[in-house]
Amino acid sequence: MDWYFISQTSPGSLDWDLGVAVAHTLQEQGDGVFAKGLGQGFKRAPRFRAGSALTVGCGWGQRGQILLTTHVIEGQAPITRFRLVLTTTPGLSSGDWPDSVQYLPYPIDPIFYETEDSGSVFEVTAQLRLEHRPRLVFGGNYHDGAGLTTLLTTAKQVLKQQGELVLLNGLKFRDQLAPVVQRLNLAGVAIFAPPLAPDLESAIMHSADLYLDPTRGGELPANTLKSLAARLPVVMWRDSLGAQMSQGAVLMVEPDRPEVWPDAISEGLDNGRLRERMMERGWEALKAHHPERVAEQFMLSARKRGLTRE
Repeated sequence: MDWYFISQTSPGSLDWDLGVAVAHTLQEQGDGVFAKGLGQGFKRAPRFRAGSALTVGCGWGQRGQILLTTHVIEGQAPITRFRLVLTTTPGLSSGDWPDSVQYLPYPIDPIFYETEDSGSVFEVTAQLRLEHRPRLVFGGNYHDGAGLTTLLTTAKQVLKQQGELVLLNGLKFRDQLAPVVQRLNLAGVAIFAPPLAPDLESAIMHSADLYLDPTRGGELPANTLKSLAARLPVVMWRDSLGAQMSQGAVLMVEPDRPEVWPDAISEGLDNGRLRERMMERGWEALKAHHPERVAEQFMLSARKRGLTRE
């Protein structure tokens, strides 16, 4: 079967990532994949005449859309139109969407599930000059001032002797956060990381001791999901989305008790039995986010709506 992806959402968005992951997986299993707007690696999608294709919508929602079409040779089959909505957006209840809506898990790069690449760990620790323990990682919402305050003041309390707080994609916010970092004497602790390739970002997760995110808002917490896939224990605020995503694999802090963060982090670092349980549950919970599993769910949804392999 040939699939035609026409992206109308911004590169790097959650729905764009979803489209790319599904397209790559379909291509790897032998389907024909053509695309416009999904970056390199696909043949360019041709223009379609009206009525010449079945249309399937992917990511049709608040952040834009990715249209997927299956090729139909005119004259050989009746033209039937479908609109299957596939989106990573988890914020709306099913009653707010048409019956055709199906949510797909946000796809996580397979490299986060792997544990064998010690070369990337060596490369990223050398690049960022990482050398101390415990190593904490943050990759949440940099626009949540209250959450960042909790993050840095907690780091000050927990990392009293030595340690590191790696701020994923934090380099562009370094000037903004420099005053509070200096005031808290965290200049030698806070590591502002530039944007990293997936293999190096995965290496950060695999070399760290704990992922924490005391921020709120923003998009789906993709870095939290990556951490769980990499079997990195997570501490975050208690909310329904986090509980649903992690299936009990994270240590949650009650929303009205920010003073508990240092104790929660210490528990996540020092309680070996808890850490093992969190690591295993997180990895199990994230199996559905592997691109192959996401593509399988996509194909199942497509078949249910009349889109079948030739």
